[in-house]
Formats: sequence, C-alpha cells, structure tokens
Amino acid sequence: GKITAAKVARPEINQRKDAEYIRYMPSQAGGNFNSGAKERIIKMHEAPVDPLELPKFKHKKAPRG
Repeated sequence: GKITAAKVARPEINQRKDAEYIRYMPSQAGGNFNSGAKERIIKMHEAPVDPLELPKFKHKKAPRG
C-alpha cells in the first residue's frame, strides 16, 4: 500500500545508525567556563526523519530554448 511505497522511495527512513560519542575539549578551560569541566563527551546521532514531512526543495522546470 501507501506505506510500503513511501519506504521504497525514501530508504533513509529505514536505516538507523548507532550513536557516536565524541570527546570535546573546549578552548576556554577554567572554572568560569564550561562549569569547570576540562572535557565533554557528546552523543551524536541522526535526527529522525518525519515520513509525512513535505519536500524541502521545490523542483522547477527550466525554460526551453
């Protein structure tokens, strides 16, 4: 039906990557900045894709000639 057709057209919906952890050391280290921490660990992951969201770009036909 419509759901399987949408999944075939947008394969990025089905693929989920694992979270990636990044060690971040700020350039301004000290008690006044970053709440005194010398480094941070950041969890990066893909933002979920809304299957009902409209396309972000509109395709326009180029004029002939």
